[in-house]
Amino acid sequence: PLAASVFDKDDCVPLHLLLIHHEENKALLDAINERFKDVYRSGHGPTTRHMYEMDTLSIVKEMVEANPHALEWLEPSTGLPPFMFAASAPTMPLDVVYTLLSENPIVLESYTSS
Repeated sequence: PLAASVFDKDDCVPLHLLLIHHEENKALLDAINERFKDVYRSGHGPTTRHMYEMDTLSIVKEMVEANPHALEWLEPSTGLPPFMFAASAPTMPLDVVYTLLSENPIVLESYTSS
């Protein structure tokens, strides 16, 4: 749990880093899927990407549980809260975005006008 609260030299916590590197991980998984496409076409088991998306959601939930305050900390390069940063990634699973927002809906108050 303590590690989920540690900022790196760029003021990112592990939740930020997971979201930042999601695109890179997806690219690697696309390469893996291409290499083993014949195995996946056989219909045996889930695809690697499906497994990664499930893992992404599980990891996000664990990070939020370990450090709920990470939901309040803006991603430093964009100034966006974690759910908005995740929503801006075209390949981010929607359940991850939903989880981040549902765990901290109060974040929307600063983006709504009176």
